[in-house]
Formats: sequence, C-alpha cells, structure tokens
Amino acid sequence: MRNDYNYLLGRLELKTDPKSGLYIELVDYEHFDYIDDVLTEIFDIDYSFRTQENDQAPCYIYFEDKSPQVDIAKAVEAINKFHTLNGKEYLSPSEG
Repeated sequence: MRNDYNYLLGRLELKTDPKSGLYIELVDYEHFDYIDDVLTEIFDIDYSFRTQENDQAPCYIYFEDKSPQVDIAKAVEAINKFHTLNGKEYLSPSEG
C-alpha cells in the first residue's frame, strides 16, 4: 500500500481483452476499492470479476458483456474529468 493517495486520481483507461472484454487496470487494492465504490454507487455500473495477485499488485476489473459499453466509457470519461477538474476523490452517497 502506498502512503501517497494522489495516484487514486490517476487517469483511467478502458481497454479491451479479446477473450474477457472490457477492463480497467488499477494500481493496487486501494485504487480498486475506491473505483469500485465510484462505479457502483455513483454510476450504477457493476463489474463481472477482478483479478489481482496481492493487495499491492495491479488489479484488473472486467465488465460483463451485458453492461453497455457506452455507459462504461461515459463513466470512465466522467471520472477522469471529475478528477482533473476537482483534484479530489468522489464522495460516495454513503459517505455523505
């Protein structure tokens, strides 16, 4: 786990794996935990599964085929824009 959490605001990139479909690579578990909350609580987007060797290793979240690609792409774009313009993390509805 890193001491500097500014990396949580790093630019997300939506990629495609020929076998598994759309995915996002995240830095570590903390990054996954934050982006998972944003995707599910703010944008109502669920992922299909994630892979990660350990908490400090990169984490990959894969999206279900039934999730509209356009919605996922718009969410990633909105997250990147929010981070760039505001320089801070989203607050999830559960945080207040």
